[in-house]
Amino acid sequence: HYWFEKAKRLDLVAKFINPLGEILQRLRRWDELYQLAKKALNLHKQYPNPVWLAHDYGILAAEVTIARSQWHSVKELATKALDILTKAKNSVQLPGDLSREQLDWAWGLHQGWYRLSLAKAYKYFGQPQDGIKHLEQAKHQTNPNFNPDLYIKILRELRQLYFDQGEYQKAFSVKAYQQSIEYQFRFRAFVAVGQLSLNQRIRDTQVADPIAASGREQAINDLVERIGRKDRKLTVICGSSGVGKSFLLQSGLIPRLQQEIIGARDVEPVLLTVYNRWEHRLANRILGTDQEGEREKILGKILHQLQHNGDSNRLTVLIFDQFEEFFTEYCKPQQRRVFYQFVKDCLDLEAVKVILALREDYIYYLLECNNRLISLDVVNNDILSKDVLYYLGNFTQSQAKAVIERLTEQAKFSLEPELIEQLVKDLAAETGEVRPIELQVVGAQLETEEIVTLERYKKGGDKEKLVERYLEAVVTDCGPEHRETTWKLLFLLTDDKQLRPLRTETELATGLTLSPEQLSLILEILVGSGLVFNIPLKTERLYQLFHDYLLDLIHKGLANFELQKQILDQSNQEVANLEVANLEVANLELAGVRHLKEFNYNSPSDTFDALRRVMNIGKTLKAMVTKNTPWKDYPAASPLLALQQILDHIEERRLGKHQGRVKQVEFSPDGQLLASTGEDGMVRLWDIKTGQVQKFTGYQGKVWQMEFSWDGQHLVSLGYDGIVRLWNINTGQVQQLKGHQGHVRQVEFSLDGQHLASVGEDGILRLWDLNTRQVQQLKGHQGHVRQVEFSLDGQLLASAGLDGMVRLWDLNTGQVQQFKGHKGWVWQVQFSWDGQLLASAGLDGMVRLWDLNTGQVQQFKGHKGWVWQVQFSWDSQLLVSAGVEGIVRLSDVNTGQSQELTEHHGWVKQVQFSWDSQLLVSAGVEGIVRLSDVNTGQSQEFKGHQGEVSQVEFSPDGQLLASAGGDRTVRLWDLAGRQIAQFEGTWMVFNPDGTQLATVDGYTVKLWRVDTLDGLLARGCAYLRNHARNSSVNQELKQFCDGLLEE
Repeated sequence: HYWFEKAKRLDLVAKFINPLGEILQRLRRWDELYQLAKKALNLHKQYPNPVWLAHDYGILAAEVTIARSQWHSVKELATKALDILTKAKNSVQLPGDLSREQLDWAWGLHQGWYRLSLAKAYKYFGQPQDGIKHLEQAKHQTNPNFNPDLYIKILRELRQLYFDQGEYQKAFSVKAYQQSIEYQFRFRAFVAVGQLSLNQRIRDTQVADPIAASGREQAINDLVERIGRKDRKLTVICGSSGVGKSFLLQSGLIPRLQQEIIGARDVEPVLLTVYNRWEHRLANRILGTDQEGEREKILGKILHQLQHNGDSNRLTVLIFDQFEEFFTEYCKPQQRRVFYQFVKDCLDLEAVKVILALREDYIYYLLECNNRLISLDVVNNDILSKDVLYYLGNFTQSQAKAVIERLTEQAKFSLEPELIEQLVKDLAAETGEVRPIELQVVGAQLETEEIVTLERYKKGGDKEKLVERYLEAVVTDCGPEHRETTWKLLFLLTDDKQLRPLRTETELATGLTLSPEQLSLILEILVGSGLVFNIPLKTERLYQLFHDYLLDLIHKGLANFELQKQILDQSNQEVANLEVANLEVANLELAGVRHLKEFNYNSPSDTFDALRRVMNIGKTLKAMVTKNTPWKDYPAASPLLALQQILDHIEERRLGKHQGRVKQVEFSPDGQLLASTGEDGMVRLWDIKTGQVQKFTGYQGKVWQMEFSWDGQHLVSLGYDGIVRLWNINTGQVQQLKGHQGHVRQVEFSLDGQHLASVGEDGILRLWDLNTRQVQQLKGHQGHVRQVEFSLDGQLLASAGLDGMVRLWDLNTGQVQQFKGHKGWVWQVQFSWDGQLLASAGLDGMVRLWDLNTGQVQQFKGHKGWVWQVQFSWDSQLLVSAGVEGIVRLSDVNTGQSQELTEHHGWVKQVQFSWDSQLLVSAGVEGIVRLSDVNTGQSQEFKGHQGEVSQVEFSPDGQLLASAGGDRTVRLWDLAGRQIAQFEGTWMVFNPDGTQLATVDGYTVKLWRVDTLDGLLARGCAYLRNHARNSSVNQELKQFCDGLLEE
């Protein structure tokens, strides 16, 4: 430029001045750009070129006015530029040396720039629809090959305008397209849960290859090689949830097969992922039309077409993906036999190959094909042989590191090597391996938040927090006003068995206050995001979560949302009831609610400030109470909940994970150890102080019950193999107590630690002497024994059987009494605490009370169905019973009087007396906890759970109540009905000293502190002291913390 001017070649200056302007624009040197733009305008009037003249107005000058927020000028300049370029494009004769190719290039690039500037101006003027109109035109007329960065900016602005106008489906559609462009042009490294739509490639561009970057090229090559071999007719792909089986098949193998010629044949892959009416779906894909009529006729047509394909030199590869859904859909072996026979018939055809892809925990179902339901001669009745089975595993840590490096290098998304090392370590922390789906989700969120350093990663919380923020972003895409409904809709796509049920749109609409249009909107976005997929039926669609990985995340996300909403509703009601004289208390309650509501769980930067704000109101609350003030008498509860939620968000402690769902957790009597059992066939024993763990192995299958001896020296466990295992806590040695035929249902230690009783399906009680290891067989029941219980003195043993009998065994004399009267199963027996009475209940709806001295029996009626539980009060004066019909009855054991205490809507899952026998808590499937006064009959309702409450417990000091429910939350309440804490989990147990609460959360065992107000404040002070930023903590709070921490 300088030398052209010096040579007085203004024609060349005019030709090259605009690229110089673009450089100044990127450098944001606005004053220099402004002067250059004026100069360029004069030059291009002297040397006419409509492309560069429009560029002068629309980019050089307009960018300066955008930077200076001169929006009227922006609109004027961008409009002028667009008019000049449009006029030139429509001209028959082009001026000067301008060619049609140059003009087409300018139109494919510059008009998008001008329209983007116009959209920003219209947005400022409050005319978003005009802005959307220009951006939609830019989206369709701009060629992303010329400047993909500009094209992405156009899409980002368009998405935001649609979102701001409440057009969430259009906003999401643009966002998804934007992400697809980003990935194809290597602006994006990770694809998260959904699969980007890469079928419409951008022309003349080398785009990213998801399989090449995913680390699964070898698996694709292996599978293609298998399909090409004549001795590999059947392939079973198996692996754990999250390894990417569907992605491998649908984004890798199928596109590859469509381009292959194998054995001189074209390859025709046929994919099936849904198994409801599988033969009709398969017929539609192979025959091309819907088929009616009997199943045998339809399958015959399919086989005929497959034979025809072979005769036409085509190789058909039948791919049955997510095949575990087949076993969920067809529970009866005879239903499955039809499918197996069809597979056998297919494998007998020369030009057909079959692939089954399923989770590894469903593999054992396929043993039905080993000459049981069907004989698969083609694989020698060995369907799980290495010639058939292809295992797709998680990534090793080195593989995961290589995949991250390849993806980020491809996208120029540079992560610190230290961050990659830590990320892989965190992803592999639980199993030593990395699940591909989790790697993608965490990586995608790192990109979204632009986290590229280890320091920023640590500030953002662990990888689970990243995953939570990823899911929250998808929910937000459905619109702020739909957040609650979206969480609930996702929850409806789960069930209490941790499966992904198929739901129709009608089923999802039940209970959701949404119009059909709003429901369709949310479903479209969830499907587009990859979280949910839909299956079209004739009348309506079926919906299902895309992956098991989402189940726990959805439960947790809904729980967090419901907590904030519940606290707001609850506290607003409480504050409304306060008198003006209690204005300070009202303000305190509202402050706690407000700070918790404003706390952004997904923003690491907000944690410190949120805690600082809540600490100030906690300090105020502390001044209103003493150390001896009962929880129920605290003037406000929301500051306690706000402190607990923020501190546990910072310091959540996980003891560890099982390789299957955890079934039970139990503290040792001294509270120093915590035992857990799970579906992985292992018992883990955790040291509470050190976190160290002992692993007790030996089971084949699930371990479903365990119990500590009263002295804490032994732990007994049992599973499905009929063996009772007795572990010595100190030495780790195990003794196998054998003899039962079939499952063992229950084990029970006597209080004196001398005996162990076990019962099971064989109907025989076994009494083990723990000193001599001798065993007595106590016979008499006909069929299963449901329960066994020792009296407190260890002299008597009661048993309840499915034969309707209650038997009482005297362990000193060996005599047995038989208590008759129940009609049908006896479900439970319990001794009174004074050892004088025995209660029994069962399916006949009767509660019977046996006097052990006289043998007399009282019968309490009133239940209208199965009695699920009976329990004596601690003073042995009262007996409570709960039934599946929802009624809780309270009976006086002395007078025989019985009354209905409270009624739930549906099955009552648990009842429990307080330690002083004055209160009774009950909970059930309706999701409400009721606390009743046994003297007055008055009751309170504790609301908050979404779904059934399966467990309630009083804390050891009797001041608090804990409840656990199907919404994957454990809630802590004071006796006034206010929630003061919330934890993650579906089952819980208090430490005997009441200072801790252990919960089961899927595969994970978590340990939470049950803190006093002082304890919460001390934790908060310690965190503020360690993370203080300059003077962000005021002097008064600093002095308060110094004093508290010195106590």
